[in-house]
Amino acid sequence: MSHEMPRMPEAQPSSARAAFTLVELLVVIAIIGTLVGLLLPAVQAAREAARRSSCQNNMKQLALGCINYQAAKGGLPGYKDWTAQGSGGNARTWSFLIYAMPFLEEQSTYDQALNYYSGYAGGSGCSDATWRGSVTAGRRIAGLLCPSDRMSISSATKWPTNYRGCAGDQTFNISNWGTYPHEAQKLLSGSVQLNGYAQYGTSPRSAIGVSFPKKIVDGMSKTVLVGEAVIGDGSDSRLSGWANVPGYDWYTLPQDCLAATFTANTNDIGFYWTSSTPGQTWFYNTLPPNGPRCAHHNGTTSTNAGIPASSYHPGGAVVAMCDGGVRFIGESIDTNNSPNMDPVPNPFWGQASRWGVWGAMATPNQGENYTYAE
Repeated sequence: MSHEMPRMPEAQPSSARAAFTLVELLVVIAIIGTLVGLLLPAVQAAREAARRSSCQNNMKQLALGCINYQAAKGGLPGYKDWTAQGSGGNARTWSFLIYAMPFLEEQSTYDQALNYYSGYAGGSGCSDATWRGSVTAGRRIAGLLCPSDRMSISSATKWPTNYRGCAGDQTFNISNWGTYPHEAQKLLSGSVQLNGYAQYGTSPRSAIGVSFPKKIVDGMSKTVLVGEAVIGDGSDSRLSGWANVPGYDWYTLPQDCLAATFTANTNDIGFYWTSSTPGQTWFYNTLPPNGPRCAHHNGTTSTNAGIPASSYHPGGAVVAMCDGGVRFIGESIDTNNSPNMDPVPNPFWGQASRWGVWGAMATPNQGENYTYAE
């Protein structure tokens, strides 16, 4: 008799692999979406932190370039120079950034400019525009550009910069600011009116162009030397657009700018780092960082625009002090509510700034003692 156990039927292989259900797929998608939502802002913040760090390094190098210029030449670089005239006896009129070029590893750029001016015999003066016109292409220098800027510059003939000299708390007739490197031509005797300073000496409200430390009595670590301003994307946004102030002419009136509507910017702001004009290479401290910018004749030209410090870094802008220190200035810094004040009559030159802590940081020799923490 056979005692074999009955054999169990063999399991048959499944003809199809089990799939995710619709509910499971939706759960997975929801989890992935949540993770992306959590991680993306962190990634964006990390990228902006890297861009801001790069911008701060650029600003540091520029400030050190100006300081090294001072060590070699006796004063900070300015905007006009009668000490090395062209063959026609005209002063060189160009941006302080050109003087800094040899100290920013751009000696060849400076040499080209100097050679051009040395042979220039034009009757209207040695302007930077005539030099630019003699060069076939623009000059983009990475150290003059903030990585966070959303500039819409496409032309190869542009010379863009985000970095500018601090014009102090000056707001009157800014188109006449032709300051001289380390007071190369002394202030004319008895000439104390505004245009006397503008045409024959260094503005007493700005560190640009002065000899230091003796002229920067407020302290080099407490006086702003250079800062950044947005070139922009050409839109009508607060940072890129123009403040549309009806009837605005030569005056930069802070409250009027703050209350203005904005129009798209089709002008050249920060497109020419060679230029000595306010719209290209100055910024002023009567408005807080990221305030609006106003222009001569209601925004039809950038030449005489009043430009505050600005950036696409969240909450403020980067500046460098006269000792080379770099600081981030917040939008909420005290400006005494940016009143519509004009720094005249003449005794104003010996007075403390009327535009709060931010104005005090901009002026080199008015005796202000301020405190500011980032």
